[in-house]
Amino acid sequence: MTHAVKVVMFTTGERFVHLIDLITLLPHFESTIYNMAMLRGRRLSTSTIEQALRAIKIFLFFCDMREISLSIRMQNGFLFQAGELDELLRLCRKHLKHIDSMAVASKVSTSTSSPKRLRLFPTSKTEDEVGTHWIRNRIIYIRDYIDYLASVQRDRFVPDHKHYQSLSEQRKNVYRKLTESLPSDKGRNVVNGRIGLDEEQQEILWKLIDPTSPENVWVGHHCRVRNELMTRMFIQLGFRRGELAGVSVRDIDFRARTVRLLAGLTLSV
Repeated sequence: MTHAVKVVMFTTGERFVHLIDLITLLPHFESTIYNMAMLRGRRLSTSTIEQALRAIKIFLFFCDMREISLSIRMQNGFLFQAGELDELLRLCRKHLKHIDSMAVASKVSTSTSSPKRLRLFPTSKTEDEVGTHWIRNRIIYIRDYIDYLASVQRDRFVPDHKHYQSLSEQRKNVYRKLTESLPSDKGRNVVNGRIGLDEEQQEILWKLIDPTSPENVWVGHHCRVRNELMTRMFIQLGFRRGELAGVSVRDIDFRARTVRLLAGLTLSV
């Protein structure tokens, strides 16, 4: 594929996930703007943003293989032709490793065949599909990304422009089509899902990490106090790893018993 998800680490400890163009090695413009405005702006976790960008990467691969310039289409008040969304939905069911192999195969095929004539997305199931939960999330992330792009382009037209009306209708139809195609999530396998600590387990944890506890496995008073504070910030304040890594002494108001996060949000300790 021509795009990849990359993670950079700021000096504050915060991680920034973004899509890059593997040809220019520069950030992909539209997805980066979307990321800043709609993903990071909602204070989503790094792992959630990474998952969303991986779904967008699949969408960009689809557009590349079908030679779809969505920006040009939207400038003409148009999004997708009949059947294209069905092919996109089939692609969302495939493992990333299979999509990568399709990308390699398509590069070889373009030397002798037109990309438009290649049947990249057969209707028959020839390989294992990803889980229903993954398929559902991919469709949601791609749906919301397309909806955002269409909304931005539509607002560049005046309301009485013919492309404003047609793009509004196309946007609504695409959103409805993708939403109606979401697989049910009722059968999701939660055997290996994450489970929070119950009250009894938390009480045991607090006793173990008490700096004065003989059962505390950490060595040194400073290390014990630091790790107790980190654990309480994780569990009681809901800190994420990147947020906790960016906290310094100047972010803590000991009188007010508050701590300031990277994004400016203040939590009571």
